[in-house]
Amino acid sequence: MLENFVIDVDGVMTDGKFHYSIDGKVMKVFGPDDGDALHILSNYLTIHFITGDKRGFGITKKRIVDDMGYPLDLVSTFERSVWIKQRYNLEKTVYMGDGIFDPLVFADVGYGIAPANASLEVAQAAHYVTTRKGAEGAVAEACFYLLRRFFTGFDLHSYKFGKEVGVWKASEVNKNSSAQSTGMMTRKKSLLTGKANLEHLYTIKDCPVFMGCVDVDHKGDDCADMIWDICKDTGLIQLRNLAPLNAVYPAQHCDSTGRTWKNHHNSFVRFIEKHKPTNVLEIGGGSGFMAQRFVSRNKNVNWNMVEPNPTIDDDKRIRVIQQWFDDSFTIDEPIDTVIHSHVLEHVYDPIAFFKHIHGFLQPKKKQIFSVPNLYLFIKQKYTNGLNFEHTLFITEEIIDYLLNRNGFKILDKYYYLDHSIFYATQITNPAYNVKAPQKYQEYKQMFNDFVTYHKEMVTEINKQIETFDGQIYLFGAHIFSQYLLAFGLKQNKIVAILDNSPAKQGKRLYGTRFEVFSPKILKGKKRAGIILKAGHYNEEIKKDILENISKTVTFW
Repeated sequence: MLENFVIDVDGVMTDGKFHYSIDGKVMKVFGPDDGDALHILSNYLTIHFITGDKRGFGITKKRIVDDMGYPLDLVSTFERSVWIKQRYNLEKTVYMGDGIFDPLVFADVGYGIAPANASLEVAQAAHYVTTRKGAEGAVAEACFYLLRRFFTGFDLHSYKFGKEVGVWKASEVNKNSSAQSTGMMTRKKSLLTGKANLEHLYTIKDCPVFMGCVDVDHKGDDCADMIWDICKDTGLIQLRNLAPLNAVYPAQHCDSTGRTWKNHHNSFVRFIEKHKPTNVLEIGGGSGFMAQRFVSRNKNVNWNMVEPNPTIDDDKRIRVIQQWFDDSFTIDEPIDTVIHSHVLEHVYDPIAFFKHIHGFLQPKKKQIFSVPNLYLFIKQKYTNGLNFEHTLFITEEIIDYLLNRNGFKILDKYYYLDHSIFYATQITNPAYNVKAPQKYQEYKQMFNDFVTYHKEMVTEINKQIETFDGQIYLFGAHIFSQYLLAFGLKQNKIVAILDNSPAKQGKRLYGTRFEVFSPKILKGKKRAGIILKAGHYNEEIKKDILENISKTVTFW
């Protein structure tokens, strides 16, 4: 039974021509019908696009990812069989391409399709050749051919269309609809094995997709269900529906406020220094605190920072590149060390992420990074463990496996409290046969305990605040508060949200009606209560309020 449809873009979705001006590659021609047909086929097969066009990747991404919502990878024409094998079962995969090397892929996969514009040699190697050319409905024809040949009973005349086909979203009908119907991408298979061996664990209803604060009225906020599945082979827990990146990260919202974060950055800087980088690419530098700290202590370092929402002040020592680190990203200078801090857990596809980093580095060059210790986050029931940003339960054991599989040797590790793990790794040859972890029972139990804890905790807090005779505040203009509200925390007793970040104060927490204030507003209040469930930061926050603001506050 077929499970996957991998499609080359150029010459298949397009007419294969590259349109150049004096400014370079400026345009590609895509055709009608393909998007609608793929929408129907996506109910039967996993759709994944690839392209070998590096210079035109941004154009391709605009159509395939931004407009159509499908995954897209940059893959050399010489490596396509290997790429497919690493992600999918070759025998259960259909591949459609027109390139001169595609007969090699056709020989490896379960079924090969070529468009009418393919050369004679390519067409002869394919199992099926469409009558239409690329950009003229070839993919649409292939979709209906596959539906009728391999999926018994498919009948277009009796097919029940959903609320969303192509650009016609449910939001066009209902202006107040949630993000669930506006561009969500769906994971149908385990990210580690490529198999559809997933088990549903739990759904948290109507959660805000953005964790930050905004100025505007809350009527337009996007919310969606967080649907959590687990891979029964490996134990990887993953979010089923992924919101578009521009919805999850419309602005920078993490400014690393507080002693725990400051100490983390200082510790990580010292960890990096042990490995003596000279030409650095930092992914996701945010406010630039760590970069500025490092270049202040190490004068002869060339530091580049790629970040879509930078808040760093101008600093001539640091080159800021304002864009996403994706498959289209390139840099015009050699890099000996790639650095990232609390980025990996945000990546939708860590396998592709590691492979892209691998492509920037020569043998024996390094990748150094910090990740949250998500195993301990969930074990200790911290509310900021899994969400629309942290879409994978990417534990230390899984990270070790992914590094080994994707060509990185682990040189060093450091455990920062129960908060983070620091990794220093070096380019080596990928270990394609490394065994994936088998943690299904353990991780499933941990997640179920996590859900039960939050249900019971919110029920108990609701009982306590019901009889409290003072003003009640919720601490944390972030996922901490959004999680509690999603689990049913009573909102009618809450006055506002408190947060120590000046960048959040005076704004509204997304997905809620609550304005954000500094804890200093508690000064002079005789009777006030705070709901504080901020994981690692609880004691730091509580100590600051009791010692510097008010000694009479009640905490839950």
